[in-house]
Parts: sequence; structure tokens; C-alpha cells
Amino acid sequence: MRHIRQIILDGLGILLILASPFLGVLPGPGGILVFAAGLWLLGHNHGWAKRWLEKTKQKSLNLVDVFFVNNPLVQALYDLVAVILVILGVYILDTRSGTIPLTIASLLNVIGISLILGNRRRLLRLAKFLANLNSSKKD
Repeated sequence: MRHIRQIILDGLGILLILASPFLGVLPGPGGILVFAAGLWLLGHNHGWAKRWLEKTKQKSLNLVDVFFVNNPLVQALYDLVAVILVILGVYILDTRSGTIPLTIASLLNVIGISLILGNRRRLLRLAKFLANLNSSKKD
């Protein structure tokens, strides 16, 4: 039974990794998340996949430190650009129809929301808050 589970996890992991480049052309970080999910599934049975996923997580955190600097002026600029991108994306969604405007609007919204969450470590603070909230419910 354990071998069947390993084969299923490995098969799904490989399938997700192979599908990730095709999903990468869609708006948002779809291909990256699908690739990470495939590595996570492979990590259940293979140490190399688990080590690679951990290394990727660490490098992405380092990239966040480089991209979102701790400078109040730069942070304010990121917030301003993020809000403008989201407003522009919503405006395009509201006034245009068709596949290309929808794709552009979705991309603008994803980039804007990503900037909002990444700037000032909002996503990390939200994750810590939710973890604390979850642990307090268990007590």
C-alpha cells in the first residue's frame, strides 16, 4: 500500500512540474506555485526534492529582502504604484471587454496586490497573526 502511495505522489509531483511551464503564461504566479506544489509532493518521498524546496524558499525570502527595502520613501512609492495598478486594473475590467483587456487587468491587479502584500512585510505579518490566532484557538 505504501508503494502505491509513493507512486501516486511521485506521478502527481512530476505531472505538476511538467505542467508548470504551460501555466506560467497565464496571469499571476500560477506556474511557480504549481512547480512548488510538484516539488512538495516529490519531497514526501525524496530528500533531494525537500532540500531543493527549502533552498528555493530561502532564496525567495532573500529576494523579498532585496526587492522590498526598508526605506520609508521607497515603501511609500511601492504603495502608491500598487494602488495605481489596482485602480487601473479595476478600471480596465469595468470599461473594457474581451480576452486581452481581461488578461491585462488581471495581471495589473495581481502585481498591485503582490506589491501591497510584499511591501512593509504585510504578508509575513498577516501570516504570523493568523498563526497566533490559530494557536490561541487550540488553547
